[in-house]
Amino acid sequence: MLLGRGRVPASAAISVDQFHKFFIDKVEAVRAANARGSPPTFLAAPITAMLIEFQAVTVNDVISAIRRLPDKSCAADTLPTPQLKLVADLIAPFLTELFNRSLSINSHYTVSL
Repeated sequence: MLLGRGRVPASAAISVDQFHKFFIDKVEAVRAANARGSPPTFLAAPITAMLIEFQAVTVNDVISAIRRLPDKSCAADTLPTPQLKLVADLIAPFLTELFNRSLSINSHYTVSL
């Protein structure tokens, strides 16, 4: 069940060790279930392949991407998709700046929002 829907919430008294063990056991179960599968294969990138820079996104790119999102949300979303679409024009400039800075080689900018 996705995000524990339909389950009784975990006790607040759960210990860090119990929490950690849950994830260790979960990873081991996934590995055991996939143990008989074929190992992954990897191809080397051609020597001529280069990633020099990312193309910056525009505010219109971000608004367009938000508007194309499906209208699905879950309880864990702090901002459900339908509401995100309603404020896309307002938050797109901030998201555009965030995306472009995170993909930039230069990490020192002055903020002028």
